[in-house]
Amino acid sequence: MTGVGLPGERAPRLVIATVYCTTALLTVLIFFHLHALWGKDLRVPITSPRADYGSQALFAKTVMETGWCGTNARLGAPYTFECYDFPLAEGLTFTFFAAFGRFSNDVTLGINIFYILSYVLISTISLFVFRQFGLATLPSIPASLLYSFLPYHYLRAEYHLFLSAYYVLPLMVLLLAWIHAGECFIKASTRRGLPCHLTRKGVAALVICFLMGSGGIYYAAFALIFLLVTGIIVVLRTQRATSLIVPGLAGFLILSAVLINLAPNLWFIHVHGEDQAVAHRRPQAAEIFGLKITNLLLPIPNHRAPRLANLRSSYWSQTGPAGEYKEPLGLVIGAGFLILIVTLFSATAGGPSSLLGLFRSLNIAAVLVATVGGFGSLFNFLVFPEIRVYARIAVYIAFFSLGALLVVIRTIQVRFAPTTTKALLFNLGAAGIIFAGLWDLTPANSLFRPEIAPAYRSDRDFVSTIEATMPRGAMIFQLPHLFFPEHGPLNRMTDYEPATGYLYSNSLRWSYGAMNGRAVSDWQQHEANLPPPELLASLKLIGFQGLWIDTFGYKDGAAALSGQVRDLLQREPLRSANGRYLFYSLASYRPPDAAGLTAGEQMRQRDAALSLPLEAAFRQCSILETDGRINWRWCGKAGEIDISNDNPRTVRATLTMSLRTASPVASNFRLHGDFGTSDLRADVRGTEFVKTLEIPPGIHVLRIDSDAPRVDAPRDVRVMHFRIVNFQLKPQ
Repeated sequence: MTGVGLPGERAPRLVIATVYCTTALLTVLIFFHLHALWGKDLRVPITSPRADYGSQALFAKTVMETGWCGTNARLGAPYTFECYDFPLAEGLTFTFFAAFGRFSNDVTLGINIFYILSYVLISTISLFVFRQFGLATLPSIPASLLYSFLPYHYLRAEYHLFLSAYYVLPLMVLLLAWIHAGECFIKASTRRGLPCHLTRKGVAALVICFLMGSGGIYYAAFALIFLLVTGIIVVLRTQRATSLIVPGLAGFLILSAVLINLAPNLWFIHVHGEDQAVAHRRPQAAEIFGLKITNLLLPIPNHRAPRLANLRSSYWSQTGPAGEYKEPLGLVIGAGFLILIVTLFSATAGGPSSLLGLFRSLNIAAVLVATVGGFGSLFNFLVFPEIRVYARIAVYIAFFSLGALLVVIRTIQVRFAPTTTKALLFNLGAAGIIFAGLWDLTPANSLFRPEIAPAYRSDRDFVSTIEATMPRGAMIFQLPHLFFPEHGPLNRMTDYEPATGYLYSNSLRWSYGAMNGRAVSDWQQHEANLPPPELLASLKLIGFQGLWIDTFGYKDGAAALSGQVRDLLQREPLRSANGRYLFYSLASYRPPDAAGLTAGEQMRQRDAALSLPLEAAFRQCSILETDGRINWRWCGKAGEIDISNDNPRTVRATLTMSLRTASPVASNFRLHGDFGTSDLRADVRGTEFVKTLEIPPGIHVLRIDSDAPRVDAPRDVRVMHFRIVNFQLKPQ
């Protein structure tokens, strides 16, 4: 531990505790000033509860109510929301909300506390790591504050709550430094029966790896890259391949922690099959959301200095705001980044075995991997396209840059201010300059908007009024239908906004939350497309007791729909204070067609109404294409169709499709699997295939093998032998 002024100087525990408490207090004070929260109610969202905020809040409240993010009976009505298709390795965040849910059901308050806590943890843990590096405490305090208040943090705000919690990253850099320095993690044991045991740093490394693997897939993936780079550096320095063992074990532990977090997701996919509509990325996303050095070094958006703000605006006007643009480093951290770049060309500044040398190597590795057209893009194209937003590696780059700046400050101080008094004055001056960087790094205006509170209270009070009039557990159907996740905006409605009803209620069940690509979402879309008389009759038959309409989701403000529903129900809707939401109670509604039906007939109609559509997933085939008349998928020499029946009973259905090649010469096809075997021949004109299937509950496979020649298309990287045209699966 270092002292307050000089590197390497030990300080009393009370002084150290005071330093950390002061840093935490400064963090809170700056946060409240930045968000203009003095005297504000923390039960109101700090940032607008729209768009991605809804997904973060939905996950948080699910964990608060159920203990984990797996299933939620209050979403996806009349079925159950299952979020296993959307993988989240967020064990640390989920643990917080599971604990918070034991004391409160207010998800907004929980999110605000977690968001504030993320700033405090980042600044104090960063300070701890800087001190572990032997860097002077005085300049390390404002450096830690700068790292906590990165634009990466406050521009994401509560929209990307999980990404805002990057407090484990400094600990990961500490582990990389230990590995780079050759620290001992395991040593021989003097006890009988135990050949070796973990050292204190070995135990710490184990904990860091587990935390790293439980703090988000992106940060864990980047950590694996840096472990590989550090291992290569150590191997080159020691000339021993065995030096890769420690970083290899660390990478294995991080990956194991990620897999433990994702174990429920992996098991669900194993049982129910992969959802091809959710969380699948394309390689070109790495080009769209890759790192841009200009975004690192240009001033922040809405800079306090008008000329600097205009500089970024001028750049955007000529090039467009490509990428996420949330990674500016500011002048101070940017200076550290430039130090790392410049010293690449110096043979003496920070040798490969030094801390500065490590930061320099990791920084250039981050740039080469994440920059647009870099190795990350190549990896996405050739291997695995799911890590799409490489620009998020900027949060690591910022820490390397701050570390480099502090190392340079320490070097200058040791050389030119060696005495205690001079060192104290020098470090005070350096701390002042770094602290001034907060002015450059934070925006001119508050991120808190005065219109947030009235909108939030209008939504909350409206939901509370509905809940007071409905029995516990009542089901509410929501229009328009938006699937989960990543539906995108619909007219004036932003994504995830249908979660509003769930977030502000405690007992009602909501239709929103059906997973895209699964049968429940398709069923809800079918219901939502019914004409109002059929929709109301179906909802009443199934057991829904209310209809929620978001007028922002319709071009006409839902005037036509609301008018028809009002005429059918013979009652006016309940309106939210801001006029956006409408609610109709179905408690007293009696559909005309229901009169005279026996209980048995009603039950049969209800079962028919609840019947889920059959789903088909295509493997070894391309995405669906269409020219307006027909649709098709290209396949390789073989294709596979996984047919899913999520109903509790066997469904009889007719499968219809045409198999076509690109050659006028007929080729042989064999269709086999769980529905018997069929042989046919097809050429460029196609051959129709029709078969009646008895489909039990579960997933069933239909394989298609062919000897069709490969399509000659030099500019198309796909392997194409035949195509499946106009595939249909209709229940009888």
